[in-house]
Amino acid sequence: MSEESNTNSSGNSLFSIDFTPQMLILSALGLLALIMVCIFGVLLVDPLERFGGDGVDNSPSDVVDDGGLSPEELADTNSIIIFDGTSSLSIDVDPPTGLDLNGTVIPAKAQFVSEAGEWSPEVEEGRVAEWVYGTVVNPVFGLSGTSENELLLQKLVPGDSISINYGSGEFREYLVSGRELISVEDNGLFAQNRPGITLVWLGDPGDQTRLVVYGDYTLPDSTTDAVDSSRLAAVGEPVPFGNLVMTVQNSNVDGASGTTPPGFSVMLVDFTVANNGNNVIDSGLMRVSLKDQQGNQYASNGAANVNGTYPNLTGFINPGDQRQATAAFQIPSGLSGDSLEWNVSRIDLPGEVAVQIPFAGGGPVSASVTLSSADVSPEGSALVISGSIANGGTAPFQVSAADVSLQSAGTVYLVFSTTPGFPWNVPPGQVVNFSLSFQRPQGSSATFELLGNSFELDGIR
Repeated sequence: MSEESNTNSSGNSLFSIDFTPQMLILSALGLLALIMVCIFGVLLVDPLERFGGDGVDNSPSDVVDDGGLSPEELADTNSIIIFDGTSSLSIDVDPPTGLDLNGTVIPAKAQFVSEAGEWSPEVEEGRVAEWVYGTVVNPVFGLSGTSENELLLQKLVPGDSISINYGSGEFREYLVSGRELISVEDNGLFAQNRPGITLVWLGDPGDQTRLVVYGDYTLPDSTTDAVDSSRLAAVGEPVPFGNLVMTVQNSNVDGASGTTPPGFSVMLVDFTVANNGNNVIDSGLMRVSLKDQQGNQYASNGAANVNGTYPNLTGFINPGDQRQATAAFQIPSGLSGDSLEWNVSRIDLPGEVAVQIPFAGGGPVSASVTLSSADVSPEGSALVISGSIANGGTAPFQVSAADVSLQSAGTVYLVFSTTPGFPWNVPPGQVVNFSLSFQRPQGSSATFELLGNSFELDGIR
């Protein structure tokens, strides 16, 4: 039995391993090498760098409200994530340090907004503006609900300037384009698809609406000079702008209205825009403004277009379409000068369209009116008045429908037709012949007025 046992023991020893100290060391080294291979493999196939690096996940879901960051704290951050509800974009950040609202300077700080657009601002009392961290293309600022901040925003009118000062020393300029009340649940103000600025008066915590002021981005001079605009176009002259062709038809001062504060009037400019290209153009990419001879710029005010010939330019312009629109501008009632400059710029293109518009603001119009005839039409339904108007001054002026009237016994009669069509552009030293067809007065006499020149017409019947 002992011999058999020895034989079996000797046979099993063929499958045994004798672990010497040298083999243990080699095994440990091999295991360590395998672990290192696994680690490097993970790093190579992980493009999001979730392992290693600085250990920070920059996805929007990790953005939380930290109660406010100072510009110094933000200066250490290299990039941020902005979102429009469907996609995100990583861009460099230059935190704002302050706002200049038409001469009133307000310091700014930053707070986060969630990916869903939820904003729970906690702006301290006083004039401090909270920049919504991540809004760069259209920076959004919240102002605390104090009465002084409300008054400050209500005093901003279209054409007023807004500028943002940044930590790097740079600044950006904007022009106020309008204001409105929006619901506290409206997240559209965070949209980042068009350059602009949005100022929000936060009001009381229980308010259901917020006062919002909007501004349009002003292109720097170096950009607008990319296209030669040294020659001003004239009223009625088609001007190409990319695939669009712009033509100013006429203009007139509508006077003061309920949409303007005291001391301001409304300037209405009728124009056409034709799309000669093959692509649909978003009219929201266009910025229309008015400039006086002192260099002051006035943004268009859609709410002031209550008496315009055409509606505001909105929506998309399809290939082959030609749209007629009216742009309304809020200008000082005492604005002086003999001309204004109507400008159109596009966010997607450099350069601008510039059209010179005759304007007789601030100075007397030297107009001499002569009547040649005032006859009842053959069918007896109209009174046709013919004559001429001469410009004896040194500046051009325009005659619009508001400058002409026919009255009798307190009744104002309608204009059926006019030759030439309004407005009449009368250059210095020139004479314009005209013919006006009015609704026939009921009586035998009437008073005709043209630019302050009054004529008594008798024997109409």
